[in-house]
This record gives sequence, C-alpha cells and structure tokens, in this order.
Amino acid sequence: MPLAPHVFRGAHWDFTRPLVMGVLNVTPDSFSDGGQLATVELALKRAEAMLEAGADCFDIGGESTRPNAAAVSPDEECRRVVPIIEALAKRLSLPLSIDTCKAFVAKRAVEAGAEIVNDVSGGRFDTSMFEQVSKLDVTYVCGHVDGSTLREVHRAQTDSLADVSCALSAIVSRMPETMRTRVIVDPCLGFGKTLACNIELMHGGKALREQLDLPVLIGASRKRFLGELTGRRVEERDVATAASSIAAIAGGAHMVRVHEVGMTRDALRVFFADGEATAHE
Repeated sequence: MPLAPHVFRGAHWDFTRPLVMGVLNVTPDSFSDGGQLATVELALKRAEAMLEAGADCFDIGGESTRPNAAAVSPDEECRRVVPIIEALAKRLSLPLSIDTCKAFVAKRAVEAGAEIVNDVSGGRFDTSMFEQVSKLDVTYVCGHVDGSTLREVHRAQTDSLADVSCALSAIVSRMPETMRTRVIVDPCLGFGKTLACNIELMHGGKALREQLDLPVLIGASRKRFLGELTGRRVEERDVATAASSIAAIAGGAHMVRVHEVGMTRDALRVFFADGEATAHE
C-alpha cells in the first residue's frame, strides 16, 4: 500500500524518492556544531548552502539533546528558533521542521512558518504534544526514546529493532486519528541504544515500514556509534554519515537527517546512478 503523501506549501512528498533533511542547530551546546549559527544571518547562509546542495527540508533546533545538556525554558527555546523560522519562511520555499519536545514551542514555531514538528521523545516529555499537533494539523516526526527525561533516555540500553518497533506502534496507537496520516517515525539512533541496536536500526527501515505502515526517518549524522565504528572524532564523521545514509536508504528508510547535506546527496546520486548516467559538463 502506498504511503499517504505529505503536502506542504513548497513541496509534495510521496516518499517515492529518498529525502534529505538538513540540520540547523541554533544552540550554543549541540554535540557537533554548537554555537556555529548564532545569528539569523548565519542560519540563512547555512540554509541557502544546504538548499543548493540538495536539501529537501530544514530541521531547526533550539535545545540540545546530547547527554548532560542543560535544560532550556520554552521561552528561551522560542527566542532562539522563532526568528530563524520566520526568516527562512520568507526567504525559502522548502518545508521547515521544528526540532522540539515542547508543545508550546511547537505552536510558536508553526505560527512562525514551520510545517513539521520533530519530537524525539514521541510525546513522552510533554503529554500535551499530541493534542497540540492535532490542532496544528502539521506533519509529526515521532521519535523513540526509553525514558521520561533526557538523563533517563541516555542511561537506557535498548538493544533491538523489535523493541523500538513495538514501542513506536504503541505510541502511534495513542495518537488522535487526525494525526496518524501525517506521521513519520524516527527510531532515534544514538538515544539510549546499544551499538548493535543502532546498526540494526540503520539498516531496518523496511522492517519498520512494514510493521508500522508509516514513512521512516533515520538520523545517524555524526552520532557516537559512528565514532565507535570508525574511531573518528565528531567533526570527522561526515564520510561515515554519508555511508550511513546509503545504508539507511538501501535498508528501506525514506528520509535521512544530516548536518552535511552535499556529501550525503552526492553519495545518494552515485548509489542510484544507472548505466545511462552522464557526467556534468
């Protein structure tokens, strides 16, 4: 059965081709790029470069979810992300995603121009999230974590795709029916998963799709498990990220979330090239 399309002001996703979500972190303490986009102008410049490199949407985050990250108030999170979203919505036509676990921030971001709410907690950190997203009538990226706080999440040791799939199925079943045709699931690699589980999830898009009948997003970009596999530091993991994107798409994922769009898009072009492909002059 074909997946339900997601329609935005600037795009129509039917999930028949791989999609690339570009990360725009406007936090001072993100694990790989904290503080790099401290102004609206810098964020716009990065977004324009990602657009040229082949991004299908942008994910704007104002609160770090790395281990031991400091909590951010809803007002401070809005102060960081709303001006960026407003500026991007005026300048660019691609869908904008707000990376937040707070219903209040989601509402403010959508009012500013976001069309996707990316909640790694799957509604666990803010129990009013589903009600708010249902009212907003936007796409919802439903993440999987094990725990009700970030500290609990990063102490967890989820060890199988089956556990993640079962948990996501239970979360989706609790959503209002009006939400369910606008959901993308994200197994949240790196959030309290063992190395073996991260690898299984990276390749497990087809299994998740078959069990949940929903599009699948994989976000492995620069994650610690890539460092465990390669021995590379955070800032040296973009090649591994591009490889993980290929593995995810080959494994049945519909979308990948990355910091470095150009390298991943090039890898996908090569992966999908056929015998009739010609070189650019």
